[in-house]
Amino acid sequence: MFWLAALLLYAQADDVHTQIYFDEPVEIRAGKIRTLDIPIQEEPARVMCSFVVTKGDSGVNVLLLPEKETLHYVRGEPNRPLAVSGYDRRGSFSEAVPERGLYKILIDNRLEARGPTTVQLTVKLAYGTPVRHAAREVPPERRRAIILISLAAFFSLAIPCAILLAPRLSQHLSRDRSPSL
Repeated sequence: MFWLAALLLYAQADDVHTQIYFDEPVEIRAGKIRTLDIPIQEEPARVMCSFVVTKGDSGVNVLLLPEKETLHYVRGEPNRPLAVSGYDRRGSFSEAVPERGLYKILIDNRLEARGPTTVQLTVKLAYGTPVRHAAREVPPERRRAIILISLAAFFSLAIPCAILLAPRLSQHLSRDRSPSL
């Protein structure tokens, strides 16, 4: 079974090709938005974006939107981004795009608007069959909650078991220590 899965992965590996579409610093003035056009010419496709604020005191929000949703976002109207980084000084996302067409990466520096910000932005495009089902990373707040809930569940089971088994364990240990004749 393992070899079959490995063979399938190997066979699909040739079907995916990745290209670095953009890898440069971008300056965004205070209270402004910068956009980057992402033309998707093949299906299926995935946009992988990462950013790091290299200059400036505030974070940014980076989004991936279909072109038709961009104006809605800029105006503050209801919109449907495909991916949102969340406001931060660094972040990333990877999102499968539903169809060919023009998409936009928006870098939003309007939240704090303290001053200009420079962001090192890297955008990669992947085309091919396996790009649709990539693993997602759980956000840090949710990751902490999952860990705390898991630990609480573990200890809520382990402590009662330890209380019930402690007398038997002490009896077993005391029997093993008694000298044999």
